[in-house]
Amino acid sequence: MSLQQGNVSKGNVPKSDLDYQSPFGSAIGRSWELLNECDEALFVVDGDFCISFANERAAFFSPLPLAQTIGQTCADLFPILAGSVFGKEMTEAYRSREKRTLTAPCPFTGAPLHARFVPLGDDYLALFLRYVEAQILPAIGTPELETSYRELVSLAADWVFEVDTNLVYTYVSPSIAGTLGYEPHEIVGKMPADLVTDDYAPTIVPMFIAIAATRTAFSGLECAYYAKNGETVYQECSATPMYDANGEWTGYRGVKRNITQQKRREAMLTEIARRQSEIAETLQRSLLQTPQRIALPQIEVVTRYKPASDDTLIGGDLFDVYPLHDNKIAFVVGDIAGKGLPAATDMAEIKFLLRSYLRESSNPEAALVRLNRQLFLRQSLQVSMGEKGDKRDPVLVSLSVAVLDTLTGAARFAVAGMEPPLVIRVGNGETETRLELVTVGGYPLGAMPSWQMDAGDTVVRLGQGDLLLLYTDGVVEARSKQRGNLSDPIFGATRLVHAVRDAAKETLDVTPPRPVGLICDAVLEAVQQFCGGERRDDICLLLARYLPDAAPSEWAEMPPTPDTVDTIISLLDSEWRYISFTENIEAFTGQLRSDMLGKTVWEAFPAFCDSDFERMLRRARAENRHLVADMELIPPGVLYRVSAEPLPGGDMEIRSLCLPTEHTSDLSRALEIASQEREIALREREAALREREAALRETERTRDRQRRFLTEILANVTEGRLRLCNAASELPLLLPPLADPVVLAGSASLALLRRG
Repeated sequence: MSLQQGNVSKGNVPKSDLDYQSPFGSAIGRSWELLNECDEALFVVDGDFCISFANERAAFFSPLPLAQTIGQTCADLFPILAGSVFGKEMTEAYRSREKRTLTAPCPFTGAPLHARFVPLGDDYLALFLRYVEAQILPAIGTPELETSYRELVSLAADWVFEVDTNLVYTYVSPSIAGTLGYEPHEIVGKMPADLVTDDYAPTIVPMFIAIAATRTAFSGLECAYYAKNGETVYQECSATPMYDANGEWTGYRGVKRNITQQKRREAMLTEIARRQSEIAETLQRSLLQTPQRIALPQIEVVTRYKPASDDTLIGGDLFDVYPLHDNKIAFVVGDIAGKGLPAATDMAEIKFLLRSYLRESSNPEAALVRLNRQLFLRQSLQVSMGEKGDKRDPVLVSLSVAVLDTLTGAARFAVAGMEPPLVIRVGNGETETRLELVTVGGYPLGAMPSWQMDAGDTVVRLGQGDLLLLYTDGVVEARSKQRGNLSDPIFGATRLVHAVRDAAKETLDVTPPRPVGLICDAVLEAVQQFCGGERRDDICLLLARYLPDAAPSEWAEMPPTPDTVDTIISLLDSEWRYISFTENIEAFTGQLRSDMLGKTVWEAFPAFCDSDFERMLRRARAENRHLVADMELIPPGVLYRVSAEPLPGGDMEIRSLCLPTEHTSDLSRALEIASQEREIALREREAALREREAALRETERTRDRQRRFLTEILANVTEGRLRLCNAASELPLLLPPLADPVVLAGSASLALLRRG
């Protein structure tokens, strides 16, 4: 923190302006006035030493206006502190999570400066700064100096004391009346232990006696005293030993400063951090819910989540399992950069955005492309709100997504910055259980404006009882505590494969098979033993077992379908040619499968040319979106529910469900009209949203210009260049009316603040 005194704003920035720019300041709420009444400068920094909050007095120590200080890193704002004792103490306080105090010459002015570093929760550090206003004389040599000394300390706000070798008060300055409510004669003759509160007495009294035995000076010793009215008052004590002319120790002379308001502010900031932690933990716990077995009868799902710290649930990992349309299930495992409340809120947003995209199109790669675009859109909107908008870094997200078709067993994968999924092939008595690595990957979302997946096998077919394992990088990147004794101190994919393979054999290749959750437990145990019980990252495991022989699911996302006769599944290439289909297509089309392979849809079914069906298919492929519609196909008058899904490479999967004959062509036309109306309404809604976003951006630009204007006006008032008067004000009505002229500063008091 720079302590330079230059031509700076005094910091009279409106609360609303700082709240707009400070995530921590917005959490303080009603405690704003209490923090600004502090007689110390207060900075709150996060783990990157980025300033998240500053009170008004902090402007005396910042080279920038206070509104621009929020979001700056200490290294950028105060580079001279990097090698100073203040910078070292601040770094050590954040690392050790212990409160530290320091009194040393200011790196800029040379004046004595007192600093206190107070950790807040797991993420923040509060820095309190104040100049030491007066120095207590180490000894009194003459009666004249003694008299001057008494007169000086009687005017000080902090109360001065002297104790003899028995630690009995022999002198107390009159200032004690304003702090504890006692007159000096009521304290003289007593000991400090007589005033110390019951909770501090067992520790502070022996500590003071031990210090006195060494005859050494001390500073920053905190203690709580009972005031005359019974209230608890917190004091910070500093003292130096006294000696007579013969060099004999005669006691201590010191000063006690009232820090009650500081302790309350520290407790308040700690409570804010605790509440944020509780909110984040509650939010994340609600997001990490494993679906009930009855909801997914064809899938057995087991999840394990282990945060880096065992005493908290807060982390950046997530998992999700939910049904989609057409008998499909989505499995998601992810890792959000960051921790605490920001990571939890990002997690909630990303989780439900991905759900929305996958329900519109069950193509996981297309869903990740849209999610990456949305992350960059959010960041660009924040930037467009003004130069002083939210300074948070872009969100980086690693995701592993699998969409499983419960009818065919085909699982389609998309991976962004996550480890490759594992498929566990269950043995059938003649073959042993084996593992397959799904070779697919891509870089994390939010890293680049456009996202695409690397080449790889995106579709894997699961058999009866096969398992799918998704996991976060906390597994493979776990580090051994004895890294010097190992050639490879990283747990790595090889150890993971061995752990999964051994656990799968012990679980699945036995009669009767054991619960598959033991595989996840074995992986966690292997990582725990490898790390020696110390992990730096969260671990998330999702294990899904495919059970197609189970009763079919009831998909809540699709409208109720009448009794289905059968389902035709066909796969088209980028030229609309048939490359595969189910056997039942012959019964519905009257054509041999061998005759249809290689033909285009339009060659096999000339009636589809220039039809609504062709136009809808081509539009779905062009827009890379999922299509669901009820229409007449073959023979005329028979209604089908058609589902078309664009695939990577231009292929398309089409599913046709034949509905009962009572669904006539009138119903088909009615459904088509309703679908068209929904599309028109959707386009109108998207246009309205774009107009609303443009209006919001313009509103934020206007507010930002008003904020900058108001900040500049207040800075000018602070520096004495303007005087506000209610009667003759030429300023816009942005400023509140004042009954009397207000002189906020004079030339003498501002001389020290102007840059030389």
